[in-house]
Amino acid sequence: MSSLNRYYETLVMMKSATTEAQVEELEKAFTKVVDGLKGSISKVDKWGKLKLAFPIEHKDYAYFVLIRYTLPGDALSEAPKQINHLLQIKLNNTVIRFANVSLTKEAFESPYKKPEPFIPSATPGHGAGRGFFNKGGASVEVPAVDEA
Repeated sequence: MSSLNRYYETLVMMKSATTEAQVEELEKAFTKVVDGLKGSISKVDKWGKLKLAFPIEHKDYAYFVLIRYTLPGDALSEAPKQINHLLQIKLNNTVIRFANVSLTKEAFESPYKKPEPFIPSATPGHGAGRGFFNKGGASVEVPAVDEA
């Protein structure tokens, strides 16, 4: 098999109530797996708590961590098994979802744009129960709720 390095990133979505100690546990465990496969971690970027596009497990928010790493080509068959085992079995108390992505060298070395946090804001001048929420650059009016 080829010993050329392969480039990857894994985006991990953790429960929104995740503590810093749990994030550190993820980072240490992931580093141990990658080191065991003779790879190296390039970057661990803790994005923090962000709003989800749709609820997962009845939750609207998750804590996001992006991990970029390289692995030798001969670790290709074992890497997915070990990473999936770590995130699905060992850390399943905190991990909601994750995605492993193979990158080109250019994509791996290029900067990426961290997502902007979604912050709902009420617009002054509207009655109670009315407001505007910024949704992808467009303002969406939320109608008042009539309480009988």
